[in-house]
Amino acid sequence: LRSSLQRRAVAAAERQLESVGIACQNQDGSFAFDFDDEDEKNELEMELAQEEELQLIISQALGSLFPMYKDTMMPTVEKVILGPVLDMSHPKRLASDRKFSVFVIDDIIEHLAPYCANQVPKFINILMANTCDADHGLRQGALYGLGVTAEKFGNENLPELWRKMIDTLVNIIDAPGADVGEAASATDNGISALGKIIRYVVDPSIDKGPLVKKWISKLPLKADEEESLINMKFLVEQIQQNEPIVLGSQGENLPAIAAACATAIATESASMSHPAESRQLVKQMIQILNKIKQTLSPQTMELVWTSLPLQERKRLERIVANSYE
Repeated sequence: LRSSLQRRAVAAAERQLESVGIACQNQDGSFAFDFDDEDEKNELEMELAQEEELQLIISQALGSLFPMYKDTMMPTVEKVILGPVLDMSHPKRLASDRKFSVFVIDDIIEHLAPYCANQVPKFINILMANTCDADHGLRQGALYGLGVTAEKFGNENLPELWRKMIDTLVNIIDAPGADVGEAASATDNGISALGKIIRYVVDPSIDKGPLVKKWISKLPLKADEEESLINMKFLVEQIQQNEPIVLGSQGENLPAIAAACATAIATESASMSHPAESRQLVKQMIQILNKIKQTLSPQTMELVWTSLPLQERKRLERIVANSYE
């Protein structure tokens, strides 16, 4: 890992020198560095690609080792691995280096909790710093890591960091184009992270009411089937337990809940990965819809139905009708 880090640092420096050299040449006709050679460029790109492949192998190996040696691994991580990983998270490093760093940090948080608690504030700041990167994979890894952090360390007294995390997530999932194309998977992980804050973070200074409204309004998730299933299951569990914070103190969240359930049923957004589990979830959501229909006015329910595209509405009607057969 250390050798790879050193080679990546040299390659990154060469790439920066190339950029500087060409820029100087463009400005005044002279240059201190001339890397305008296709063979050199191709060789550099090949070296970077090989290092990225090596990093992937290393991260996969670490991801397998961490859960196997959960109780004893953290001292070794802090002594041998953490330094290079944190170096690779520096904002000036290549995106692929920062992605490797984020993936390893995700694995440390997920598999070595609670033994990595002293590193959590540092990890949160690194993850938040990469949530707006142009690299979709890096952004998705950072947002996933924030959700895992909330799940594993929600009892930690980190009020300032929790609030910063919430602000970061809300800005990301509300950004224009956040649910379009390659950005959608990363955004789904941001929505899921918000759900995990609602579920796991214990901090009386956080008003979770607005967060719940925001979270429900983004369900079901559009691109990540696994996370969509997790989030819809959590929503259904909370409704079945009549949780006031989810339903709303006066039931004001019921129309949004109905819309989320109706869309999930109609699009089968969480049905591919775990078919049996999803079928059970669909049955539960149909029961919830039927109960909500008895609570809301016909006019409000009509607004819920008409909010769906025509094909989805027809599919919903067919699925609900078949559930009575």
